[in-house]
Amino acid sequence: MSGGGRPGAALGLDIGTSGARALVVTDEGCVLGEGSADYLLFAETPGHAEQEPQDWWRAAVSSVRAALASAGLEEVDGIGVTGQMHGTVLVDERLDPLRRALLWCDSRAAGDAAEVTRDFGRAQIIRAAGNLPMPGFTAPQLRWLTRATQLGSARWVMCAKDYVRAKLTGEVATDPSDASGTGLLALDGGWSDELAHAYGIDPQLLPPVIEAAEVAGHLTRTAATEIGLPQGTPVATGAADNAAAALGTGVIAPGKLLLSVGTSGTIVVPVPDPRPDETGRCHLFRHAVPETWYAMAVVLSAGGALTWWQSVTGQPLDELGSAARAVAPGSDGVVMLPFLSGRRMPVIDPEARAVFSGMSLSHGVGHLTRAVIEGAAFAMAEGLECIRDLGIDEEDAVVTGAAARHRVWLEVLALALPDLRLSTASPGGGAALGAALLAFAAAGAPLDSLVRQTVVHAAVDSPQFTDAEYTAVASGYDRYRSLASTTSGTAAKETS
Repeated sequence: MSGGGRPGAALGLDIGTSGARALVVTDEGCVLGEGSADYLLFAETPGHAEQEPQDWWRAAVSSVRAALASAGLEEVDGIGVTGQMHGTVLVDERLDPLRRALLWCDSRAAGDAAEVTRDFGRAQIIRAAGNLPMPGFTAPQLRWLTRATQLGSARWVMCAKDYVRAKLTGEVATDPSDASGTGLLALDGGWSDELAHAYGIDPQLLPPVIEAAEVAGHLTRTAATEIGLPQGTPVATGAADNAAAALGTGVIAPGKLLLSVGTSGTIVVPVPDPRPDETGRCHLFRHAVPETWYAMAVVLSAGGALTWWQSVTGQPLDELGSAARAVAPGSDGVVMLPFLSGRRMPVIDPEARAVFSGMSLSHGVGHLTRAVIEGAAFAMAEGLECIRDLGIDEEDAVVTGAAARHRVWLEVLALALPDLRLSTASPGGGAALGAALLAFAAAGAPLDSLVRQTVVHAAVDSPQFTDAEYTAVASGYDRYRSLASTTSGTAAKETS
């Protein structure tokens, strides 16, 4: 992978919803250095969720420099980029942003998604794109921006990682995994003029689609100076965060599923052929591995719900976690619906909102904290049921994100999803590791064998739960489902 006897090293960069993370890793899975930097999410109005693309770039520069410094390196074999899916970044000819980016959890385009679904036809749009359009998808957001006359002098529309890669290389592109999350990629591959027309979108706004593990450009002199790497360093196209996280946790083929708890919660299951969910409850996207897809169920606020609760209480997450573990499973009857950004499945309902239920004078912060975590796990249990209805019966689940780093998450997931065998992955780099592996693959390494030699799974050592504990959580799930069934608003009825 490299000359002079030096072990191969690549840089993976993840542009997440709450911050950027950079990871320097060898081709044998040894993490040499990492860095991170946070940025703001602007949500001043319910349903709004925006970020400044320039903040992504500043955080990328800071995190890359920190990772290189901790690794003691001044060069790498390549760079891979990943980032939050969906959303809309508008740039001009100079690749300068024209406005804040709309994020995947922004729901202003709910009406546009519903109208196109009605006009195009529910069954027809699922057959064409593999998914029902969601408010956070790029296509309905572009339609909303066009109607709101906010398209301006846009030359390109991008996803988050594609904007950062364009800053690195000066080249415009996307990969199949992010392209499939826009709602504009045909199920059989390539941008769909028919779908673009349905949304009133000029296809010329859409970037070229290049496979995730191919070189999409090289580091420009300006970018090289900013991040501290040599000009000309190759940059892989990269992949959407869920696809990259699946790579970084070794979930690249049927047989395993991924449970990811970040800001959102996702269940990702690789499938060998494109099989859309005709009910529209589950998504179908392209994987970072060629000729592979994955089915996905999504909870819009999972770890994000706990982050919100931490901001409300003002207590450190570690203290909240300890308080939650001191409370018995089932949270003594307290249930939380984690719909802080609406609901995506089993119904599409951007108007759904979060709820605490069952509180009394005897309940405290620990009960409510555990209820937040259990509520996110219950939402993921609903998602697993949707996956099961597709005939997908994998029981080996790799846990990543916040859930893999905190004992309380692992214990709650084990109770709420009792039919799964949970494991974690080392070296634990998640999406950033997946991006680094794509950089190695772009340099010529076989992706499948690279993932298998790099990622190691270890079973989660869960406590021996009692029958009473399982019963308490199952009862909490029943109360959750009953309460959730009352939250469906007009938008859900129109699209369900």
